[in-house]
Amino acid sequence: MKSKIYLIAAAMALPTLAMGFASCTDTDNPYPDVSHYVRLLTKTNVMMASEELTVKAQLDTLAGSTYTLDWTILDPTVAEIDHAAGDSVVIKGLQAGTTVIQVQARGTNLMYFSDLNVTKYYPFFPILVDFGTTASPAPWNNYLRADDPEVQDLTDVRGKHTGFGIVTSSAWGNADPTDAGNHGVIDRVGAISNTLGFPNEASGDMFWCDAVAGPCKQGSVRLTNLDMSTTYNFYLYSAINDSNTQNTWTVNGANSGTADLVTAGNTGNYSLISGITPKSDGTIDIVVSPGPLCTQWAGFISINAMVVTCDDYKVTFPISY
Repeated sequence: MKSKIYLIAAAMALPTLAMGFASCTDTDNPYPDVSHYVRLLTKTNVMMASEELTVKAQLDTLAGSTYTLDWTILDPTVAEIDHAAGDSVVIKGLQAGTTVIQVQARGTNLMYFSDLNVTKYYPFFPILVDFGTTASPAPWNNYLRADDPEVQDLTDVRGKHTGFGIVTSSAWGNADPTDAGNHGVIDRVGAISNTLGFPNEASGDMFWCDAVAGPCKQGSVRLTNLDMSTTYNFYLYSAINDSNTQNTWTVNGANSGTADLVTAGNTGNYSLISGITPKSDGTIDIVVSPGPLCTQWAGFISINAMVVTCDDYKVTFPISY
């Protein structure tokens, strides 16, 4: 008897349920018209203060060509609209902060939003230098041989031309570096790897000296044409598949800094020397000599790779770019 009551109740409920669904389908459109739109395809835009950034809207093909777009920066202290034309706007960063870009087709409800992050202004982003005959891919700058002329107009990781140069400021190698058979380079690519995010081409070859057994008691390179109003930071890396080797780095500008680095079998350590300002001629020298723990018979020293940054810009490893 109870089972019959349940069946009747279920049977009575079914028409009501069916009527509910029929009513919803008849009166509401679950698929609104999306044939007209204004969109920003980049979810988060990143720029530096004092930089300009162009943002382009995507418009529908039915009526998009007739839209007049109104652009707004929700926090005008972080960035401002420089000018707009057609489907694009040029935004100028004012100071570090976060805000939102809004675009709306005038006279309609069609609008879209995108985040905008403005970072502190840096004159340049990290500059990567590989020393040795096996070249690293872009964005690395390659100084192939110690007797090559100055490498001019170094580029940073964003491809910006800095105007800086780099040149050897002392001899390298175990003989006159103008000797065509020497060039002050050892290539161990394939034998030396690293965990810093450098390509093996950067970690595996190097400029070098035998500072005890050879004629070159130290090696040095010089950055040239530097901005006098900027301070520079140096991430210095060297490695060799040998034992008992250590570098002492000395960076000389208007001020100086030093650091030691064990280079034997080095896969993940580096030295950081920060806050160096250029000399009055716009140069800074990076000098390599044997460290206090260097007991290798020849006093081997080397430089494989270098990252240069400015002001308070910090690099995290493994490096990405």
